[in-house]
Amino acid sequence: MATPRLLIPGLYELTLPMPLTSVNVFFLLTAEGVTLIDTGYPDHGAGVLAGLTALGRTPAEVKHIIVTHHHVDHAGNLAVLQRYTQAQIWMHPADADLVAQGQCLRPTLHGSPGLFNRLAFSLARMLLPRTIQPARVDHLIADNETIPVAG
Repeated sequence: MATPRLLIPGLYELTLPMPLTSVNVFFLLTAEGVTLIDTGYPDHGAGVLAGLTALGRTPAEVKHIIVTHHHVDHAGNLAVLQRYTQAQIWMHPADADLVAQGQCLRPTLHGSPGLFNRLAFSLARMLLPRTIQPARVDHLIADNETIPVAG
């Protein structure tokens, strides 16, 4: 199992596997508790919890989960981690509605620009899940809003 890597004092990065690549989850440790940034690919919740344990922290210490966007590699474990931690969930409203419905792909009306992007998007649509376990979002983050974490 991967161990979180110290980036700067109080901020750790955990790299988790996903098909064809990997994804990072971040732990922000403060006196108030732990803030988790993103949750990783589905079925890797145990890896996130193991990373938390490796840092000497417990699920009860996770006070906030910030999800940067709704894609499967960022919100995939949100529902599971929400149950284990009882943390408050923060997300932009454009993505929060999709996560509440269990969606991790936004319907698109146009293709990605460039041949490589079109091929990568097509491959991702074939290999990656289109749904995740629905999850509750407690706080909708507005543009230019400051999230009250770490001062």
